[in-house]
Amino acid sequence: MSGLHESNPLSAGGPTQLPAENETGPSLRPAPTGVNGGTTDMLDKRENVYTQGQKTKAWSDAAGLVQNYSDDMIARWNKEIDTYLVFAGLFSAILTAFNVQSYLLLQPSAPDPSISILQQISSQLESFSVNPPFINATQPSSTGRTSPNNPPPAPRWAVWLNALWFSGLILSLASASIGIMVKHWLNEFSSGVSGTSRPIARVRQYRLNNLQRWRLEDVVVAIPILLQISLSLFLAWLLVLLWNLNDTVAAIASTLCAYLTPQIRALDSLWQPKRFVFWLSTSIASGRRDITGFINATSHTLLTFRLRLSHYISLEYWTSLLRSTWTDIVGRLRTIASPPESWRDRKRTWLGRERSEIDARKLDLDVQTLIDAYSTTLHPAALSTTNVCLTELRARDVIDYFRQLHHSAREHFGPAADSDDGPLGRGNQQQLLWLQVILSVLVEGGSPLSDDEATVLGVYYEYGTWPTEMQADASAWAASTLNALQGYLEGEGTREVTFIDQHRLHWKREALIENAMRDKEPLTDILLPAVTWDCRQVRLKQDRLAQAPLDDTKAAYTNYLESVCQFLQCADHALISPLPSDNLEIVHVHTRDVLAELTRALLDVFATDRVRDIRSTIYAPALWGTMRTLALIVSDDVLRCTPDALRVDMLRLIDRLAEPHDYDESSWGMDIPGFARELKARIIRIKSVPDLE
Repeated sequence: MSGLHESNPLSAGGPTQLPAENETGPSLRPAPTGVNGGTTDMLDKRENVYTQGQKTKAWSDAAGLVQNYSDDMIARWNKEIDTYLVFAGLFSAILTAFNVQSYLLLQPSAPDPSISILQQISSQLESFSVNPPFINATQPSSTGRTSPNNPPPAPRWAVWLNALWFSGLILSLASASIGIMVKHWLNEFSSGVSGTSRPIARVRQYRLNNLQRWRLEDVVVAIPILLQISLSLFLAWLLVLLWNLNDTVAAIASTLCAYLTPQIRALDSLWQPKRFVFWLSTSIASGRRDITGFINATSHTLLTFRLRLSHYISLEYWTSLLRSTWTDIVGRLRTIASPPESWRDRKRTWLGRERSEIDARKLDLDVQTLIDAYSTTLHPAALSTTNVCLTELRARDVIDYFRQLHHSAREHFGPAADSDDGPLGRGNQQQLLWLQVILSVLVEGGSPLSDDEATVLGVYYEYGTWPTEMQADASAWAASTLNALQGYLEGEGTREVTFIDQHRLHWKREALIENAMRDKEPLTDILLPAVTWDCRQVRLKQDRLAQAPLDDTKAAYTNYLESVCQFLQCADHALISPLPSDNLEIVHVHTRDVLAELTRALLDVFATDRVRDIRSTIYAPALWGTMRTLALIVSDDVLRCTPDALRVDMLRLIDRLAEPHDYDESSWGMDIPGFARELKARIIRIKSVPDLE
């Protein structure tokens, strides 16, 4: 079977030559092969899973999701800013009318001429004094009176009233100026980004990233805040003015102004004592670390001060310092005297700079587009589209996507995003996507994911399911990938990958095959490679039975029986499926060989001279699973593959299994005799042979 000797464990396909019925020699049992190259091969083969038309459509769909989000956002901001500008214009006009009257309170009133004359006469009369027999007119006037040239200062409330009303007017005009500037930015964003092609999507994503980096959303939010602050200042000091004019009017106006303003809501949202205490405690801890580091650095400096001082006062040090300083000065003069050649070039246009930035970061923009397609909609269809798009990206880009996806899920759903029942946990149909991420992690090597990210990937993978509709190529690639992961974990990968369970891999492939059984098209591409792979694993583990040390005999038999059980279930799917006749013949040959090898291996274990050491050889649950599969799970088509020359040995083995044995203290061994009797009845019925007893 040349197909079983391929170096790549993932390329297990149909054998090119059928083995003879009784051929069980070493040529059928290939040596274990490396699996690290297998994961790399499967990551490369994913590029051929989907056609170029499907990939183009997937990128277009992802770009369409981001386009809808960005267009809605820009349209919403434009409408909001238009409303703000109208309000700012009307409010500024109202404030101007009030300010025109209020600033007069800061100016001294012009004196009445009649009053000035009377004050002058009064002042002169007060200067006369009668001292008989003389009238003295030289006595100075009283200094206690206020001179008409020194008017009284403006009241303090008038000063504050004008200060805050003019501040409100400035804030209102500033909000209008900011709104006009933002509308200009939005118009620049919308120019030249119509369509959903991949280049246009990169331009849109580049500009969208810049809007997020410049915090344009915060700028838009600041416009109504400025207007509300301006309105609050106007209303507050309007009440101050009214209270200084008339108490009744002021009381009525104060009642109308006493409502829950948006500013109060904003202050309430900002008041979060828990977050403040957390920030304070972390700041203290950070400050303690900084102080400790400063103390350690100071101690080190003091300890080495003598050496530093002797170095700094040496003649060699100053000589080298002067030489280097002079060299640096000469170098700087040369640089100033000869400007770089690039200064001769014209300054690049804004469009050219934008295009250069996009070309340099196109892969990052592609990943960000896929992230925004999900984070802006939270729709599973965005992840399905992403699975197709990621087949064109590198392993590091796939890992970067998963990191950002996890971060986005945590931002939307909090810690619940990492739980089994989270949005990407139980029941998600993105198993193909998680397989791509797992392969990328293995190919990159090392620890590309943090512990939290690796744990979350394990949760997503464990509770993920296959898509309801899968095309043949995707199903075949998924089956081969699961084989690759299983082979990897059986090697050195167990120490590196802790978030993948081998038994979970088996059940994932079983679910994949059952999913394929509902669709006739992908059966040939899945079942025959799966049967061939499982047959290879059975033979590899059988070879290890003879090579296993005495202490590892029980573990070796356990692995062998588990691989036999997995093969029998996969072969049963293949034998009851509408595979072509030549493929069915290959499955028959594999099943016949596995049953023959199983019979010989167990007969050797249950020989008379070894059955007393059954506890050290057989793990009862493993044998229980194999016997249950043969007696109750698989169809009659599997048992019909039993070679005629092997019937006597098989029935003899079944008779030995039907006897009670001291397997261990568990209850698993109690069901094995019943399974053996059921299996014997099935074989007699299927093969139409008399009971040997």
